[in-house]
Amino acid sequence: MERQQIDQIKSLSIESYLQSSGMEPAKLHGQKLYYHSPFRSDTTPSFVVNLDSNTFKDFADSEKPEDIIRLVQRLHGLSFKDACQHLANWTNTAPRQPFLSIGNNSTKAATNERALTILETKVLDNYHLIQYLKSRKIDLALAYLYLIEIIYECKGKRYFGIGFENNSGGYEIRSAMGMKLATRPKGFTYFPVKGSRVISVFEGFFDFLSALMYYNTTASKYSILVLNSTSNVAKSLPIISQYETINAYLDQDETGKKALAKLKDNGLNVIDGSTLYHGFKDFNEFWQATGTV
Repeated sequence: MERQQIDQIKSLSIESYLQSSGMEPAKLHGQKLYYHSPFRSDTTPSFVVNLDSNTFKDFADSEKPEDIIRLVQRLHGLSFKDACQHLANWTNTAPRQPFLSIGNNSTKAATNERALTILETKVLDNYHLIQYLKSRKIDLALAYLYLIEIIYECKGKRYFGIGFENNSGGYEIRSAMGMKLATRPKGFTYFPVKGSRVISVFEGFFDFLSALMYYNTTASKYSILVLNSTSNVAKSLPIISQYETINAYLDQDETGKKALAKLKDNGLNVIDGSTLYHGFKDFNEFWQATGTV
């Protein structure tokens, strides 16, 4: 690829690329946009985009500002050549206006609480969403059985995301950058299996899908309950308590351990399934490191 072509690709707006993937800045300060990191979970925005230089810096591990090609390499695990091709393809559908116009010093749009309006639900076919699923090592044939594509509006802007419906009629949503969103009403997702005396409980839908991938099946022989949030443990107890055995595939962090303890405190016969992925945060992290698609 010629130097001129590479320079043209590097000039593509990082802000617009993030916007097209459904990622919004948490705050704006001067010519810098601050985001929650797309590479890991953080509580304070630790990923900054400099609008003047069109570069990004991740506070946790970037020693110097990097360009959009490097961003795509890191996000999708691509080589330099493949990242350039990815961005060349992206320009065909890239938004023409960034989320926030350069020079706008108002942080109101970026800091207001999200109010999502679902405009359309459809079969998954968005390139960026499909690439994100591949990065999580989820087979598309399996994804089509449980997930949908959602077109939604947030603060006057249209976005797309991966949707997983709960039993209350709301959706868990993941952007192509992995950003987590949800619509109300919030709740768990339950897949009963007639005659099953065992139920497997997962914290999130990527863990559930990873388990199906790991066991090489499209449907569990046991009933399934995806909490979607550990805050739904109490709400799900009337269902879970009907089963003789509960296989709990929860995260190996403090929140997951508290949720596991809450299940055990209710006198249930709980088996800690997280021993399968000891040393990993959750089932999906384990599957990404050890599985094949």
